[in-house]
Amino acid sequence: MPTLALSTSWNAFRHTDGHAMLREIADLGFSHAELSHGTRVSLVPGIDRAIRDGVIRISSIHAFCPLPPGINRSAPNLFEPSAKDPAERKLWLRYAEQTLEYAAKLGATVAVFHLGSCSRRWFDPGFRLERQAEKRDRSSLEEDQRFCKIREKALEKLRRNAEEPWKRVLESISQVAPRAASLGVRMGLENREGVSELPLEDHWNSLWTEKKVSEICGYWHDTGHARIKKQLGLLDEDERLTALAPNWIGCHLHDTDIAGQDHLPLGDGTIDFEALSHRWTTGHLLTLEFGPRVTQEAVVRSHQRLRALVSARNLG
Repeated sequence: MPTLALSTSWNAFRHTDGHAMLREIADLGFSHAELSHGTRVSLVPGIDRAIRDGVIRISSIHAFCPLPPGINRSAPNLFEPSAKDPAERKLWLRYAEQTLEYAAKLGATVAVFHLGSCSRRWFDPGFRLERQAEKRDRSSLEEDQRFCKIREKALEKLRRNAEEPWKRVLESISQVAPRAASLGVRMGLENREGVSELPLEDHWNSLWTEKKVSEICGYWHDTGHARIKKQLGLLDEDERLTALAPNWIGCHLHDTDIAGQDHLPLGDGTIDFEALSHRWTTGHLLTLEFGPRVTQEAVVRSHQRLRALVSARNLG
């Protein structure tokens, strides 16, 4: 059966004790949780105690986890493996390894990572494209010839901008991969919603040709991020999921509306989770990832919906 979990992205912000944070999730009927990239150091003692007490199991954690000292907000992109500055890449490596070590300590099998960006401080083509989309009806972008021309020009520039950052990403992964392998924790490489974030769509298929990457890394599919890219005409989701099926290890599941607002309860947006469920396997980690404004009732409803989909596929 796939592992069903709830990310602490939903409730970490309102807890000062990690034990109470995980107890709240367990009391909603979840056997597993994902520790989000908003896991403050102050929550760690309570988290450790909850695991010792058998309150819940941790299926995955999201880098950086726990957050670096002094950081008290979600900061998954605080340090990037794509950074030009070697000092920043060194910090990414340090806290990536710390995340992997904490995952192993808690018995989690996957640590989820963002892979940086190719954005430029000025004249970022991805930012311009996103701003243009905000001014338009997202349901009809493909019919907007002006937008399509802007998109093609932006993609050309992004591909050029990404060449060196992408090399640095691959080198950064190769540096941390041996530690992940020694700990028995896989690195889940997450698709992103930002146009300038890495990997670009051109990178995914070639990613697994790198031996160190393919041995320890897996594809982590975020449904909301994919829908935002699909709305912009940047992604054929079916094609992506078919191509990466052998490498697919888990999901962040949340809905997204036509305006591009994500981290919504299942059924509150435009994503067809029933169709997506036909692609799930018994080995997948299926993690509900919601924003803090989602109500407890909506979390329970989404969990019930997820369990029904898994049952209908005869996966549980």
